[in-house]
Amino acid sequence: MPYVFSNHFQGDGTTLALDTYRRKFRPSELLAEPRTFLTVNVSVADTVEEAYALALPQLQQMARLRSGQTLSALATVEEAAATRMPPAQQNMIDLMAKNWVIGAPAPGGGAHP
Repeated sequence: MPYVFSNHFQGDGTTLALDTYRRKFRPSELLAEPRTFLTVNVSVADTVEEAYALALPQLQQMARLRSGQTLSALATVEEAAATRMPPAQQNMIDLMAKNWVIGAPAPGGGAHP
């Protein structure tokens, strides 16, 4: 069967999970060779700074969720920019952002992180 890895939840272990699936894959009538699908969080805007600002409300919400806080409506970009997160939650945000694709289009096409 195909394998889906939800990188957007955490991001840790992606390479190991995909390598393990491919190494242990056994062809079947349904699938002759390994097929994977990877989910990722992406925020793209005209600048990297703008892309990060657009991602920040979701990153803050995930930090709150992972630290056991009661969730409320997602903050606006402006509200998120004005919010100071506790150090432990800010650390979570910084780590999660490393697993996101946050960037701007590169001149001539493609992406620029």
